[in-house]
Amino acid sequence: MRAQFGFGRGICRITAEPSVDFVSIYLAALQSGCPVVLEAQLDREDESKAGLPCLYELDRKSGRVVANEANKGHAFHTELKLLLSTSGSTGAKKFVRLSAENLTANSISIVQYLDIRPDDRAPTSLPLNYSYGLSILNSHLQAGASLLLIEEPVTSYALWEAFDKYACTSFSGVPQTFRILERSGQLFRERAALRYVTQAGGKLDAEEVKRWVAAGQRSGWDFLVMYGQTEASPRMSYLPANLSADNPSSIGVAIPNGKLWVSGPDEAPLPAGEEGELVYEGPNVMMGYATCIEDLAKPSGPQKLKTGDIGYFDEQGLFYITGRSARFLKLSGKRVSLDEVERWLRRQVVDCIAIGSDDALQILHTGERGVASSVAQWLSVPSPFIKELSVDTLPLNQNGKADLARAAELFEIHTSRQTPDGQQASDTGSGIDTIASIFRHQFPGSTVTADTTFDDLGGTSNDFVELEMALEEAGVAPFENWHLYPVSALSEKIPRHAITRSWLRPDHGAARALCCILVVLLHVVGGREGDGGLNLPAASNWHVLNDVLEPLRMPLFTFLSGYAFQVMKADGRTLRGHVSMLLNRLLAPTLFAISVFSIASNLVGTKFSLDTPVEFLSIFLFPYGVFWFVMALCLMTTVTYLIRRYFRGASAYILLGLAVALVIWQLNFQYNVWAINQSTKLMPFFIFGSFYASHADWLHARMGRIVALALTALVLSQLVEIGPSGSHGFSNFILSLSYIFLCVAFARHVPILSLIAPYTFFIYLWHVLAASGTRILWTGNFENVGLSIFAGTVAGVVLPILLFHVLAYLPFSAAYLRGK
Repeated sequence: MRAQFGFGRGICRITAEPSVDFVSIYLAALQSGCPVVLEAQLDREDESKAGLPCLYELDRKSGRVVANEANKGHAFHTELKLLLSTSGSTGAKKFVRLSAENLTANSISIVQYLDIRPDDRAPTSLPLNYSYGLSILNSHLQAGASLLLIEEPVTSYALWEAFDKYACTSFSGVPQTFRILERSGQLFRERAALRYVTQAGGKLDAEEVKRWVAAGQRSGWDFLVMYGQTEASPRMSYLPANLSADNPSSIGVAIPNGKLWVSGPDEAPLPAGEEGELVYEGPNVMMGYATCIEDLAKPSGPQKLKTGDIGYFDEQGLFYITGRSARFLKLSGKRVSLDEVERWLRRQVVDCIAIGSDDALQILHTGERGVASSVAQWLSVPSPFIKELSVDTLPLNQNGKADLARAAELFEIHTSRQTPDGQQASDTGSGIDTIASIFRHQFPGSTVTADTTFDDLGGTSNDFVELEMALEEAGVAPFENWHLYPVSALSEKIPRHAITRSWLRPDHGAARALCCILVVLLHVVGGREGDGGLNLPAASNWHVLNDVLEPLRMPLFTFLSGYAFQVMKADGRTLRGHVSMLLNRLLAPTLFAISVFSIASNLVGTKFSLDTPVEFLSIFLFPYGVFWFVMALCLMTTVTYLIRRYFRGASAYILLGLAVALVIWQLNFQYNVWAINQSTKLMPFFIFGSFYASHADWLHARMGRIVALALTALVLSQLVEIGPSGSHGFSNFILSLSYIFLCVAFARHVPILSLIAPYTFFIYLWHVLAASGTRILWTGNFENVGLSIFAGTVAGVVLPILLFHVLAYLPFSAAYLRGK
C-alpha cells in the first residue's frame, strides 16, 4: 500500500467509507507521512474552495491510489497527519489540523477510559469522516481490537443481525440515533456480548440519559455520555457509567491526560459552582486551523482550547454545560457559527440575520425563498434544522445593529400563524405527492411511488434522521416502524384539512391490502361443500361472491408483486443478491410458517397433515396448501430478473412476447414442480405489473381513459370471445386485467387499508392458521354465517400482524422469520 505514495509527501484525499480499501489506504497514507483529507464525497468544487491541491486520491472503483503530479512540491509541518473539515461553518472551507500526537494521545485516552480490549469489536455505526466516527476506528486500532465494517442504518435488520453474528461489544451514536433506537427497541434487547454504549455529538436530555442508563443496568451494559469537539481530536470528557444515573445532565470529567476547567473574564480559573467558559488542555488539542495550502506548514499552536461553551463544575468535579459563550449552535452534532452563516449569505448577496438554538437555525432574510435549502447543503446538515423567513426589511435597533430579539419575535409570530401541524406547503395537492416529494428530496434520482418505503430505498442512519424530521415538518408525527410504511400510508398521517385529493389517484398500498383481505375471505369461506373453510352448501351466496372475485384475487396480487419488483429496481441486484433476497425475504419466513402450519395440521388431523418424512420433503418441490404462491412468486421474480439483467436492450420485448405467449397457450405440466403451472398462468400479470411501474406517471395522467377502456373490455369479455379462436385464456386475461385496473384506479386512501398494507406478505403466510383457529373456537358457539366469516377474516388479518411484532422482540434473527 505504501508503495502507491511514490511521489513524495502530499495531501491524500479519501472518501471515508466503511471498507477495507478505505482503512488500508488511510493507514498507509498516515505511515507514509501524507496528510489525509477525509470527505463524505469526492467533490472537485469543494477542493477549489478549500485551496488544498491533493497529490493523491483513492480511486473507489479500482481501490488504488492515483496521483496528480501537478500538485507536488508543497511544504507541510512534519507532524501534520490529518485534516478534518470543521463541523459547520465553512466560508472559505476551514480544516482542523491534527498531528500524530493529537491522534495517538486521544486514542490512548479513549482506550483507557472505555477499557477497550483486544477482543472487543465495534460496528461503524457513524460516518468515518465525522470526528466521532473516526475516533472509534482510531481507538480500536490503537487497542488492537476489531471493527465491523458495515454501512447500514440503525433501523436495518442487517445491521443488528451482523451486530449479533459477530458479537459486537460496543455501540456508539448521536442523540438522534438513540431517539430512533428508543422507538425501535433494538438496544433494549438482550445482547450477551455488549459491554458499553457511548453517546456524543450533542446533548441528550437528562430523562433520556436516565432511561438509557436504566436499560443498560437491566441488560448488563454501561451507558456513557461523552463530550468533545473536532478541534480536540475529538474527545475531551466522559461521564463515568457509575455516576450517570445520579448526574444525567453532566458531561463528566476530563479524559485521561487532559485537563478541563472553567475560565472567568480574566481567563483565571473559577471555583466550583461559578459559570464561565469551559477550557480544555491536553496533547489532543489541534495544531490549528487551515484555510489554504500555506497554513499546512505553520507550527502547532498551544495545547489549549476555548470551547465556546458556558458551564460550571460541582463539588464532585463533574462538569455541566449551560449555554454558549458566542453565537454558536450545535446542529445535528455540528458546530455552526451564526456570524459565519451571515457572512456566507452576504457573499451570496443575501442580507440576513441568523439566530436560533440547537434545535434549529433560523434565518431572517430579504431574499427569495430557498435560502434554507442552500444553507443546509452548505453546512451539510439536515434541511429540517434550517428555518427561513423572508421579510422586506431586517429589524435593526437604534444603533443600526441587528435586533436579535425582534428577529426572534418575528419568527415566533410566523410560527403561530401556521396550521397546528406546521402545514403550509400541503394546502393543495395530494398527500401522496407531499410525502413523495419529501422522499425524492432525500433520495435524488430514486424512483418514488405510492408503494415506496424508506427500507426500499436503502437509506443510511443519517437519511433516516433527516427524513423523519422532514416528515414531522409535514405533519407526520414519528411512530414505531414508520420506515416500513409506504408513501401512501404515511400520507394518511397528514391532517385531513391540509390535503385536497385528486380523484382516481391510485393507492397501491390500499389495493394490496384489499387483495390480501380477499384472499383471507376466500380461505375463511372455503371451497364448495366439503372442501375446507366453513363447509357451506355449494349454492351459498358466499361461494358465488368468491367466484366473482376469482379473476381479481391472485392476478391482482401478482400484478402488484410485479409492480413492486420494478419499483424496487430488483434487477439491479447481483445474482447473489437476488438469491439472498429470495432466501431471506421469501423462503425463510415461508418455511417457518409451513413448519408451524404442518405441525398444527398433524395435531388437528386435516388434509394438510404430513405423516411421513417423504411427505415433508415433498413440500420443497411441490405446492403445499396456500404456500404455492410463494413458490410461484420466486419463479416469476427470477425469470423476470434474469431477462431484465442479462438482456437489457431487448428485455421489454422478450417479456412482452413471453406474456402474450403464456396468455394464448395455456401450459399445463404433468409434474407441478415449484408451482410451475400456477406460475405460467400468473406470469403475464407479473410482467404487466412491472410495465405498469415503469410507465406509472404516464398512466396516472390518463387514468380516466384507462378506466373507460377497462370497463369496455370488461363488458366485451362477457359478451364475446376475445383473442384467437378457442383461446379462453385470452378472454380470462382481459377480464382479470380489467378488474385489476378498475381496482387500482378506485383503491381509495382508506386508513385501515394503509395500516394493513405493510404486512400483506406476512398475513398471506399466516392467515389460514389464524382464521382456522378462530373458526374452531367460534363454530361451536355461534351459527350466524356472516358473523363467523367476519370474525375469521378479522382474525386472519389482525393475528398475523400481532405475530409480526412479537417476532421482532425475539433474541434470534427474527427478520428471517418475518420476510417482506
